[in-house]
Amino acid sequence: MEINPLILSGAAQKLVLHDLYYNVGFRLLFIQPISKDEKDLVNSPLKKMKMKTIKFIALALLTMSTVVSCKKDEKISPSNSSAVLQDATWKVTLFSEDGVNETNYFTGYSFDFQDGGIVKATSGSNTVNGTWVTREDSGKTKLDLNFDDINNFDELDEDWEILSQNSTKMELKHVSGGDGSIDLLTFEKN
Repeated sequence: MEINPLILSGAAQKLVLHDLYYNVGFRLLFIQPISKDEKDLVNSPLKKMKMKTIKFIALALLTMSTVVSCKKDEKISPSNSSAVLQDATWKVTLFSEDGVNETNYFTGYSFDFQDGGIVKATSGSNTVNGTWVTREDSGKTKLDLNFDDINNFDELDEDWEILSQNSTKMELKHVSGGDGSIDLLTFEKN
């Protein structure tokens, strides 16, 4: 007994049914060979045009979902950047000094940006104290960091340009005034 999934007639039914067998040579629902007439219909210019339209729509939907799912960077300003930093504790996920990855210097440390410009980096019972401020400089928002000279924390003592930020990530860059070397620093929310 053959069960018709759609109540259509003639060519419309064959076009819909083609989507069920899509050039495999057998009907998936009924496990019956496709007739020559149905194969001709499957390979017709109308069907090829419909497939191009379906592919275009699928690609458009995929692109839109990718754009929508990306976290939008928030407006970068000193006051907004301060609010983002104080909203959580952070970890360093990238510290690169002149192209050399030195992230491991800060592995395990949690950075807490507090009111009054106080920042504490804590790992277990170890705490490194520092200061921080966000400010505007030549149209760019910067994060100034200054830590106690413990371990490698003095490497963070710079005026970092905030390249991008959202509620979970902040990417920063420092260009040396001496030799033009570039340091990169990324904080991500714990």
